[in-house]
Amino acid sequence: MKNQIIIGIGKGRDGTTSLSENLKKIIELNNHKGQVYHEKFVKEIYNNFHFNFDNKKKLEKKNIDIFKKFKLGNIYVGNGYILILDLLKKKYGNKLKIIQLFREKKSWSKSFVKNIKFYPKKHGNYIDDSKSEIFRMCAYHYGELTFNEWNKLSLKKN
Repeated sequence: MKNQIIIGIGKGRDGTTSLSENLKKIIELNNHKGQVYHEKFVKEIYNNFHFNFDNKKKLEKKNIDIFKKFKLGNIYVGNGYILILDLLKKKYGNKLKIIQLFREKKSWSKSFVKNIKFYPKKHGNYIDDSKSEIFRMCAYHYGELTFNEWNKLSLKKN
């Protein structure tokens, strides 16, 4: 594993905390010197995407700065890594191993809304942005909805 980098990706509430805790136990049992990180650099990745999604040069430059912090032999598990996956694939090639987590949609949705209410500062674009520290990707970043259409949606139906 010292010549690999492992990235575990979820979309939030998919089990990344459990995965990272289990991987910590596995590497301890195998005397591996690398580290397991949960959500390492995710705030930077999400916020860079949110604030620079319409300025590709600035987005790419900051992504490269974040990307340089990743190290071979380590395991990074969490959400947001999907946004720099192309950089990771380009740099590490076949040394990159990806674990993608999925949760059944209905239980995921219920858990995600509960988590938003519990940690509002971590869910910019899904709750009052004036209190947010992390701004997650959403439909208007991808042109699926306008900013105004997105902000008219409600979590109350969930």
